[in-house]
Amino acid sequence: GFTKANFIAFFIATLGGRGARYFLIAYVAKVFGDNASAIMRRFWLFTTISGIVLLALVAAYSLLK
Repeated sequence: GFTKANFIAFFIATLGGRGARYFLIAYVAKVFGDNASAIMRRFWLFTTISGIVLLALVAAYSLLK
């Protein structure tokens, strides 16, 4: 694509990231049972905001570099 990223590296990173996400969700569901949904909803906003801030910092660093 326009980023000139290596397709194989992108594909492997995507599989790893999605696999880790689904593994984490399954693990939380197994450990906490019925309360897992409430726990995930409770931390969703914090996790989302943290991810956005991290992406903004990486973008700012790459622009200032």
